Amino acid sequence: MAFFLVTGISQTFIGLYAISYFQRLVDGLASARQFEEVSGVLFGYIALTLANHTLIYLGGYPSSLLNNGAYQWAKLSAMKKIARIDYLAYQNLGTGQLVQIIENGANATKSILNNFYLSLIRGMLPSVIISFAFINYYDPALLVIILGAYAVLFFASYYLMNYLRRAVDQMLANQEDFSKFSTRGFMELVVFRINGRFQKEFERVKSLSDEYVRSRAKIYLVQELFFTGFAALVFGLEIVVVLRQTNLILAGASTVGTLVALVAFIKTVCSPISEFSYAYATYKLDTVAFNRFGKFLSLPEDAGLDQGDGIRLDQGHIEFRNVAFSFQNKPVLLDLSLNIEGGKTTALVGTSGGGKSTIVRLLLQLLKPEAGQVLVDRQDLARINLESFYRQVAYIPQDPPIFDGSLRENLTFNERVNGLYIQEVIEKVGLNDLISQLPAGLETIVGERGIKLSGGERQRLAFGRVFIQDPKIVIMDEPTSALDSVTESFVTQNMTHLFKGKTVIIIAHRLQTVKDADQILVLENGHVIQQGSFETLVAAEGKFQQLWETQTAIRSGSEPQRQENSA
Repeated sequence: MAFFLVTGISQTFIGLYAISYFQRLVDGLASARQFEEVSGVLFGYIALTLANHTLIYLGGYPSSLLNNGAYQWAKLSAMKKIARIDYLAYQNLGTGQLVQIIENGANATKSILNNFYLSLIRGMLPSVIISFAFINYYDPALLVIILGAYAVLFFASYYLMNYLRRAVDQMLANQEDFSKFSTRGFMELVVFRINGRFQKEFERVKSLSDEYVRSRAKIYLVQELFFTGFAALVFGLEIVVVLRQTNLILAGASTVGTLVALVAFIKTVCSPISEFSYAYATYKLDTVAFNRFGKFLSLPEDAGLDQGDGIRLDQGHIEFRNVAFSFQNKPVLLDLSLNIEGGKTTALVGTSGGGKSTIVRLLLQLLKPEAGQVLVDRQDLARINLESFYRQVAYIPQDPPIFDGSLRENLTFNERVNGLYIQEVIEKVGLNDLISQLPAGLETIVGERGIKLSGGERQRLAFGRVFIQDPKIVIMDEPTSALDSVTESFVTQNMTHLFKGKTVIIIAHRLQTVKDADQILVLENGHVIQQGSFETLVAAEGKFQQLWETQTAIRSGSEPQRQENSA
């Protein structure tokens, strides 16, 4: 940074000092009769010009480092923020909108640092100060005229900036909405196409696009109005210099060299002031995008990720002790207490809205209880470093996340894993037939969100990832919802074997999948209303029996229907 600033200031001084040498050369030529009389000045001018260009070249490398470094810093800061952001704050962020905020913020960060602050300190400010000093040396009265003209220009630009800030804020909001809705269309092709929504989505996005284009055009007109006025001002100053110096030369009070030097200094003063005016206008506009980015970076974080003691897991016993939680002022759990035995499989069942997913998110500390405690092996998770807890937990959501990469990358998270063990896991989750038929095998690219795979294949891939992680606590949300009955039975049998001795929690709507669970908790309205083994609950009158009988009736009625349709 220091080298970059020093080379910039030195280059500016040497470039301007070369003008003074050029003035001496012009005046010397008027009276010189031999080359030797002007050779010293000429070689001095050449040396200064070469030094100027050398310093420009030397400043290119650090300039590139700082320019690209600022952009990447912003992108990395955004990723670090996502890694630590509070879950509730994260839920309010739309993917397309967030991507645009980050992109605009990264570009604004780069522009503010390099195009304004560093350019101001390194080039514009030294150039103006040194040029003013030389102009004052040649013609003090002219300096007063220039300063007065630029004072008027500065105040005019101040009022223009107020308008531009409002216009840019609206333009960025349109751009973020455009990104949000277009991203939704890009990622949900099947939904929008089958439901005939693409035309309406296109019309909405086009409306935002048209508004963005109009906003850009208005901003351009305002900026060009400013720069047209600035160009007129510079032209006027050049006329004043030429007229004034012409009269002085004719009166014998100045020289042609002085005229040439002053015209050059006018340009060296005008160029950085023009650059500053543009940079200042851009800076004001960039601060709008940067402030929006800053709001994202200032969103609340989960303090539990780096505070507290590391957890010590033994059996993996889980206890909810008088836990309460509300969402948007609506109670979800009220004084809930339950125990999940370590090393066993526990299923959470019940109708939608009973609190099953909330319990899992509280256990994962994505949500924080308003009252009560969530304990694992008698350790309160509110006092535990969550990073240490997450290293021993695996979670499979109902729609498992699959990344745009290879099958191997999705299984291993890019960690080094023994090839024989990977093959063993592939066979246990029922992916062997699929992978053996693929020309690239494990190196096959699965596409964005695993679009090249079926729902069942994505879910089996997620199972394989968990097996390779080898966690002590496994949490699954409707883990076999996308599997056919044969594959479901295959995976369930292997799941019971592979997860033996681990604490397993399964959210299930299909009760058939939890027959082998050691314990089933039936939830309704945030309370545990029944608990026991599958056999015990089926035999007892209550909610579980009602759910089982309903699902059994549906299954028994679906077979004749399928046969009738096939006929």
